[in-house]
Amino acid sequence: MNIKIVFAYDGSKFFGSQKQKNKKAVANEFIRVLKKLNISSTFILSGRTDKGVHATRQVANIKLPAFWSDLNSLFVSMCRMLPPYIDIKTIKKVDDTFHSRYHATKRVYRYIVKKTKPNVFENAYTHFEPNLDTKAVSKAIKQFEGVFDFGYFCKKPTNKTTREIYEAKFYKYKDYYIFKFVGRSFLRGQVRSMVQFLFDISSQKRNINELKASLNKTIKLPLKVCPPNGLYLMKVIY
Repeated sequence: MNIKIVFAYDGSKFFGSQKQKNKKAVANEFIRVLKKLNISSTFILSGRTDKGVHATRQVANIKLPAFWSDLNSLFVSMCRMLPPYIDIKTIKKVDDTFHSRYHATKRVYRYIVKKTKPNVFENAYTHFEPNLDTKAVSKAIKQFEGVFDFGYFCKKPTNKTTREIYEAKFYKYKDYYIFKFVGRSFLRGQVRSMVQFLFDISSQKRNINELKASLNKTIKLPLKVCPPNGLYLMKVIY
C-alpha cells in the first residue's frame, strides 16, 4: 500500500528536511520511527527545505508492507514516536503510482516578516526587516511572475535553472508582512534570494532595473539570501 503523509515541522530544530549523516534532519526522524515499526521502504519527500525553514503542510509518501493495513493505528504510533516538533496532519492511502515529488503541480511558500521587532519567543519563526518600503516591494515582487532562468537566484545552480512563478504577492496580514510565491518547483535558496533582493530594493541598496537585469541574466550581482526563520513551505498541490 502506498500512503501519503501530510505533516508540519518546526525547522528551527533541524539541519534541513532531507536525510543527512550525523545531523538532525526531518527525514532522519521519520526513518528512525518507520524502522521501529518494521517499515524499511524509501521515505520520499515532496522536496527539501534548508536548515531553519519551516513547513505547515509538507508531503511524503512511502509504500507499506502488507501487515500495516490499519492506517489509524499507524497514525497513532507515528505521532507518539516522533518528536513534538513534527506534527502529522493526515495519513491516507493513494494510488501505487503516486510520487510526492514528481507529481506535485504547485508548491506554495510564504516568507513572514513582523512589522515590529519579534520578542525572544518569536525570533525563530518570523523575521524583522525595519523600515520596509511596502510600495516599492509591492511593485517589485510582481517582476518575478513568469518564466525565467533563475540561475542567479540560487545557491547551487544546476544544468536546468529555468522555473515558472505562477504568483508572486506581497500583502499585509494583521501584524505581519507576507511574501507569497507559488510555482511548480524552486531551486535551492531561490525563495530566500528573491526575498532578500526585495529587502535590498526596499533599502535602496538595489533597484528594480537591476532585478529585471538579473532575471534576464544580463548582469550578475553577488548572491544574497535572507535568514531562514521567516520561510514556510505552506502546502504542496497535486
